[in-house]
Amino acid sequence: MAKQIIVTTLIFLALVGAGLAEIFVVNNHFTALEEQLVAAYEKAENKTLTEQEYDIIWDDWKNRRECVEYFLNHLDFTEMDFRMAECHAYVAQQDFDSAQAQLDVLIELSRHIPHMLIPTPEHIL
Repeated sequence: MAKQIIVTTLIFLALVGAGLAEIFVVNNHFTALEEQLVAAYEKAENKTLTEQEYDIIWDDWKNRRECVEYFLNHLDFTEMDFRMAECHAYVAQQDFDSAQAQLDVLIELSRHIPHMLIPTPEHIL
């Protein structure tokens, strides 16, 4: 009986630890992405954002996506990918107002997606 309680407790602790690690990894990646997007938003606001600068952010997103796609729903990444691509087109055309709108959505997504991992009743049910 005592062995079963110990094994059950160890399994429970392993699951909680894995969940916390998941939240930590995803939060770190999306926080760093959010910082890059905020900087890009400010440059777009000043109409100084270049295509090369945006390409660095987009390439970084592709690398981050590979790390976090083990933890998250791929539909979330599809939305990010579409928004990133659309923003890239606006930056290339120097349509900074539209780029700002997309960057605003991307910033909000980078805040919202990790929040969905937190096990609250709203997210579980």
